Amino acid sequence: QFFCEIPQILKLSCSDSYLREVGLLVVSACLALGCFISIMLSYVQLFRAVLRTPSEQGRHKAFFMCLPHLAVVPLFFSTGMFAYLK
Repeated sequence: QFFCEIPQILKLSCSDSYLREVGLLVVSACLALGCFISIMLSYVQLFRAVLRTPSEQGRHKAFFMCLPHLAVVPLFFSTGMFAYLK
């Protein structure tokens, strides 16, 4: 009985994985887009809060503290995308 089921098991295990790959790509793209949107929304809120700061010196300090983070996030995402698409 078990011997007769081996061809069906092999068909299942060696099946085309195209749909799984497409599904994984779609889920990954949705997660990445969700991450990107949430980061952009937080940046918008941050900039709105900084621009409401009454003193010029306070705004300058706040933007100066945000610049390294603004440089690191695109660098992080670009290297991740390069490694993933390679």
